[in-house]
Amino acid sequence: MIIEWREDAAELFLTVPTSDLQTQGIARRSGLIGADGKIDFATLRQTPGHVADGILRFGALTSGPDPVDGMTMMVHDKREILPYADPFDALMASSVCGVPDSVERLSADGTRLYLSAYRGMVADPDGIDLDLSMFAGPVEVKVFDSDGLTTRFTADPSVQQIRVHREVVAAAAPSYLAAVIAALVAAFASVGLVRALKQR
Repeated sequence: MIIEWREDAAELFLTVPTSDLQTQGIARRSGLIGADGKIDFATLRQTPGHVADGILRFGALTSGPDPVDGMTMMVHDKREILPYADPFDALMASSVCGVPDSVERLSADGTRLYLSAYRGMVADPDGIDLDLSMFAGPVEVKVFDSDGLTTRFTADPSVQQIRVHREVVAAAAPSYLAAVIAALVAAFASVGLVRALKQR
């Protein structure tokens, strides 16, 4: 999962094997799959936002007074290893369809879902409460702000609910800057030492 803080909102990106959602009944109730257990790509290509909203609602990803809205969603063959290092990678994975137009129905077992969502942070601007019960295994969470990656950790779905605080991100930025400054100081110091040795 990737979280990107905005001024008064957050963008959430997640990827999960479609079979995990199928096991919990989320895939069927959200309209992602039909009674035959297959993904209806003809419908999905037309209304991905509607299906994404259903997954977020039935998966209960977030809680609190601020609403969360599905933005983009796509399903890919799980044999495709898509880049998922930052929000740009995540947005591309959830926006670009890798399944040929000729494919109308596909078994959920061989696919992986990529989803992006928008969460306002007006009533609760300090952080986000996440319910990870839709995930079958450990979830790597990466948090970004305008300066880039600020923190990353692995969450255990058995805990179910976690809270990601915006303050954690704000506190991480100075340490990153301090590391860059320390590296520059060290570099300049080594150059000065080399010059001093050459003068001898």
